[in-house]
Amino acid sequence: MRARTSAVIGLCSLVSSTEAQLASKCASILPSSTAVACVNKYAAVMPEPFSRFIADNLDDAANDSFRLTSVPSDPSFDLVRDASFIVFDEKRGLDILGPRPTYDLVLETVEITQEAPIYVPSLNSIVYSVLGHGFSYQQLLNLTDSPPTIHNFTTSPPITAVNGGRYFKGSLYWATIDARPFANPLNETETISQSAGIVRVDPLTRKAEFVLNNYFGSPLNSPDDLVVSSKTGDIFFTDPWYGFGLNFSTGPPPSAPMTYRFRPSTGQTSVVDDTLEQPNGIALSPDESILYVTDSGFANFDGATTETSVPRFHLKRTAGRNVYAFDTRETPVGYELINRRPVYLAEEYIDDGFHATALQDPSDRMSYYLIGAAGDGVDIISPYGELLVRITADVLVNNIQFSGEKEDGTNDLWLFGVGGIAKVTLNLKAMLQE
Repeated sequence: MRARTSAVIGLCSLVSSTEAQLASKCASILPSSTAVACVNKYAAVMPEPFSRFIADNLDDAANDSFRLTSVPSDPSFDLVRDASFIVFDEKRGLDILGPRPTYDLVLETVEITQEAPIYVPSLNSIVYSVLGHGFSYQQLLNLTDSPPTIHNFTTSPPITAVNGGRYFKGSLYWATIDARPFANPLNETETISQSAGIVRVDPLTRKAEFVLNNYFGSPLNSPDDLVVSSKTGDIFFTDPWYGFGLNFSTGPPPSAPMTYRFRPSTGQTSVVDDTLEQPNGIALSPDESILYVTDSGFANFDGATTETSVPRFHLKRTAGRNVYAFDTRETPVGYELINRRPVYLAEEYIDDGFHATALQDPSDRMSYYLIGAAGDGVDIISPYGELLVRITADVLVNNIQFSGEKEDGTNDLWLFGVGGIAKVTLNLKAMLQE
């Protein structure tokens, strides 16, 4: 059994026994069977002694969680540990949940990463990537079938190691981290050369083409995730070191981690930020006035070489785990980023896949939510970085994707992770691009 270390804060309690309990079952408007816990004032003061497990390696990272905090003198916190939905702001949180929130583990899958889910309206399906240490393929989750069915999704030519992507104007845009020759899965006697880059795919014909695979002749590190501007068609993408870390490149990263803006109409690629340790998830606000980028410097590459065992990074608890907001400013060559500020520190692990919802109130340009795949669950955050709801999951969640609009105008949220695919029903409207 792996030894665990934890930090115990305080030796004696200064909190009166008459103080309000840390958690409750929330308002009575929800069905009694719903596993929802409301946290009182973000549990800003816990009765001592309390302790939270502090992870010092990747295997134990999911145990480093708010909901697993030990609070022996307040039994109400058991509600948090057992909840599928943890609400930190009751008014907004219960509105997000809606009248009948549900969490369902729809499919149990192989115990490897599932990434880059993209909803394709014409197919009513989600195309996603299965991503191991040095191997990868794509699959399609058909939502028309009940229950949903999984099918292989192989492009022509085949593409490997898709780590992120978006749907835009009928095409899939993939960020791929692979930079090695690989055997053609359609013809094993043929070898395909591929660089890390950005790929456009027609989901109907499955024809694939690279739109970017270098920066003035220099290889990219490993494009991790991307978002497409509906106003300019520009692609913003993050370029950390995970291709090297997961054995998808034959040598060390060629440059520092960056966030880029790529304009397909001209082929121009521009650095828009170089301040994050390992830029990862990325999302635009509905009006595109703010770009959000998550930092996963938490995965530390100090001392990593080509001989280092995979993954070639370790956990550094004190490194970057923030979500950053940048204001966008229009220039003749596209948006530039200004006014960088941290808005949120991941409650658990890091925020990996990252999305923004549509406006929940069309009259209020800031009435959207940010949704991040983070550890064994999902964070739902305000545009200002307030954690409103935490969804707990059965799997390590790598990425998330909304599916098509339902009769009530809301969209189901799908969670893709290590070992499973789950569906969450909430009162949220997705920002899906046609």
